[in-house]
Amino acid sequence: MKVILSNRLFKGIATLLLFITGSISLLAAIPATYQQQFGLSSSGSILADIFNLKPASVVSLADEEAATVRTNKSHYDAGETAKITGEHFGSNETVTLQVLHTDGTSNTGSGHGPWTVTTDGDGVFLTTWYVDPDDSVNSKFQLTAVSATASASTTFDDPGPSADLDQCRNGRIINPKDCIGDGSGVSDLLGNRPRSQVGCRAPA
Repeated sequence: MKVILSNRLFKGIATLLLFITGSISLLAAIPATYQQQFGLSSSGSILADIFNLKPASVVSLADEEAATVRTNKSHYDAGETAKITGEHFGSNETVTLQVLHTDGTSNTGSGHGPWTVTTDGDGVFLTTWYVDPDDSVNSKFQLTAVSATASASTTFDDPGPSADLDQCRNGRIINPKDCIGDGSGVSDLLGNRPRSQVGCRAPA
């Protein structure tokens, strides 16, 4: 009798274990999102609930700020020095920078070779670039910054010297009158003639 009861108990336990194992396998095959949606699992994983496992934390790349590089001005005159700031790169990593023309000008002039800087613990770096007069006037540039973990770029230019288009009133050739108004050419042209630049007076 004891042997029969032991056999029945063993079979009962074995059947129960097979049922539990099969149920776990079946539920584990169900996607975690559906497990949570239909109340099969509070954590989104039936196995995690059974064995009291904590789901792994996920770091979203969208939460990380993109690397940036910028200059302190968007327009420079030849001979100036551009101040460059980079942010959100990796900590204490090497960043390679380069400035190249974007307007078709050859990059054979001074200052177009790459150079490197090292970021600080916050992923920030500071550096400079000399706007060399040899090929900068009336030119456009792109600055790139590339490291092992990030990259960024920005643009700037050297528009060249601006023209002075102020217009003034004529007097006599030997005694021209001064500009009237602000010299902008609007009030100066109201009833007035531009000053001759070649030594002859404009016709009346």
